[in-house]
Amino acid sequence: MANNLRVLLENSIKEVLLFDVKVESNQNTTEIYIFNEDEVILRKESWEIIVTVLDNQLLFEFTFNNSAKRMQELYLKNLDQSYKQMNILIENITKIGWNIRIVSNGLDLDKLDTNLVGTISIKAKKVFLDSSSLNNDKITSEALLFTSLVLTPLVPTDDSVNPLVEHEGMPEGSLTQVLVNKYERSPKNRAICISYHGAICAGCEFSFETFYGDFAKGYIHVHHITPISKLGSNYIIDPIKDLIPLCPNCHNAIHVVSPPLSVFELKKKINENRQWQ
Repeated sequence: MANNLRVLLENSIKEVLLFDVKVESNQNTTEIYIFNEDEVILRKESWEIIVTVLDNQLLFEFTFNNSAKRMQELYLKNLDQSYKQMNILIENITKIGWNIRIVSNGLDLDKLDTNLVGTISIKAKKVFLDSSSLNNDKITSEALLFTSLVLTPLVPTDDSVNPLVEHEGMPEGSLTQVLVNKYERSPKNRAICISYHGAICAGCEFSFETFYGDFAKGYIHVHHITPISKLGSNYIIDPIKDLIPLCPNCHNAIHVVSPPLSVFELKKKINENRQWQ
């Protein structure tokens, strides 16, 4: 496995998902190993994700090491708050060619359940039309999506490091004032949105990587299609349907008015303006 793929995957998980991991690969095999960085030496109390590249398909497996009883208990405890969103994501990605298996104590289950006990593993497979489509970026994107899914119970529920800002537009002619509400976003929701939709603006199709180079790879804003201030406290975010990547310019443009423009309305205005130029 090429070393640059290992580095790309490790950096992607750390920078987008905000989760410290260690990625290893054997040059003589097709397998990549992702595990929590804190336990690099003994590999105890640890989970592990194995990514296997076989011609035109990707195989994933998330499992706990034999000694990771404490980690499994924490995972199961947190699953109570995460399983609804995880099931939503599983339903979405099965529609785009993923095959998901959930195994508990050796038995296959139809879906995640808060009553899971004992050993747990989550396995997935995605088959592509041809092997040429499986470049490093595609493998990284799909692996990030799977990692985001299985680590949902372990990843912090808020992003206090870099909270995004939701702007509410003010009617034209009103006082020059910007109303700002800060909401702590979930890094796993952001990771799922980007890995599914790509780090390309859904409005103007701007790519930071294309324009600025590798150092800006993966940078993009994530926009809540329905303002989160309008959502109920018990609403379960669907990162694929409720979130969309936007560049900062398009993100601000959408919020110039209140209620915000839809992405469709924004694209329509962009196209109309281009015609007059």
